[in-house]
Amino acid sequence: EKSADFARVSEDVLRERQESPRTIFYVANYLYQGLSRHSRAIDILMNSRKRGLLDDSGTRTLVQYLHEQSMYQKSIPLLIELVETHPDEMSLRVLFIRALHRANQIQKADALIAATDEHFHAKDGAWVESNIIQFARICVEVGRLKRGIGYFEESINLHQRNARNRGIGDGTLSQYYYELAQAFSQVQNTEKAVDAAAAAIVSWGPRHDQRQNAVSQMQSVVNSAPDIDSYVKLLDQKAKKLGTDSPIIRKAIGNRFFNNKKYERALQQYELALELSPYDREIHLGLLKCYDKLEDSEGAVLQLLSQIDFDRHNLSLYTDLAQRAKENPNLAERAATSIVESAPNEAESHQALAKFREEQQRWNESIDHWQRVSELRKLEPTGLLGLANAQVHAKKWADAKQSIRQLRRQEWPARFSDVQNQARQIERRIKD
Repeated sequence: EKSADFARVSEDVLRERQESPRTIFYVANYLYQGLSRHSRAIDILMNSRKRGLLDDSGTRTLVQYLHEQSMYQKSIPLLIELVETHPDEMSLRVLFIRALHRANQIQKADALIAATDEHFHAKDGAWVESNIIQFARICVEVGRLKRGIGYFEESINLHQRNARNRGIGDGTLSQYYYELAQAFSQVQNTEKAVDAAAAAIVSWGPRHDQRQNAVSQMQSVVNSAPDIDSYVKLLDQKAKKLGTDSPIIRKAIGNRFFNNKKYERALQQYELALELSPYDREIHLGLLKCYDKLEDSEGAVLQLLSQIDFDRHNLSLYTDLAQRAKENPNLAERAATSIVESAPNEAESHQALAKFREEQQRWNESIDHWQRVSELRKLEPTGLLGLANAQVHAKKWADAKQSIRQLRRQEWPARFSDVQNQARQIERRIKD
């Protein structure tokens, strides 16, 4: 609401020090960045340049502002002078190529690309990774994809040759591979796009948090592939011929098919992925979701049993299995009791089975497990509250009163501030 006042003061300062390059640049930058008065800031810098008060650094900033406002044509004369003055700075040539392309001067942009390649190859020590990668990116940006792909591959080779551990784990190599994958996607070369995306995952090394973003990028590449059916056939042929396959790629394809409601095909890809990575929880979940969509209850039960074989401490699996196996009472009961058998001395196991017994209206059995929860976690009221509630449902009034008395006698940590209120609510349901 005071921006007009700040702008007025800025203009006053500019008038007082109109021969000071430092003040001119400071005021223009403030108007542009601080007050979003873009046109005025650009006018100030343009006028300053005409009066010879703007150095090369200020001119670069002016070019940046012009590009941000899509005024590419106006930036071209400035860039001609900057590149002539600093011919070995790739960043300036990148800006120049972008400006020519966006100003629809395509032939001049192509000529500059060719000249830049020739200049940096001819100059000793200029054709280095930091320059090549900038050049690769602008070539892809302006649609010179074949050139850009070649430069990306060259950057990757240089980075692997010079970086520690061949670039594995430093993030830079992974980023290069991802950008290469994007370029291959644009030329609709799905095989090479997926290979590059897979390399982006591998080059992150073992850290899960770092790899996760690369995995998401792989999914993006697979999702955008225009010829996914042909690629799956190619993948199958390579797997048969070479005996190698990738669970990450198969899972990504499965995810795409699932999201496109092609559940049978998704199931096939998840099954192939599971053979390669049998302990991947995401693959197991994908299979389970497919069986649900296909209304294959038997397949879902078998899938849960398969996951339980290695994921024995995931209590939700047992509960899910017990609910799904209602038509098979023996299996349902076995799944329910396995909840506790998986971790008999942990409160979470007994609490999970207690809640499941409540869903079955088997209150007496629920009581036993709530009792065990209260013993295993004496410093938390959860067990006693669950126990009292179950005792009320089982009409064990005297036992419920005793549990309430025990709740009230004990001092609980501050985070359990609602204990007394919950106890009162349960107590109101006790019959004398």
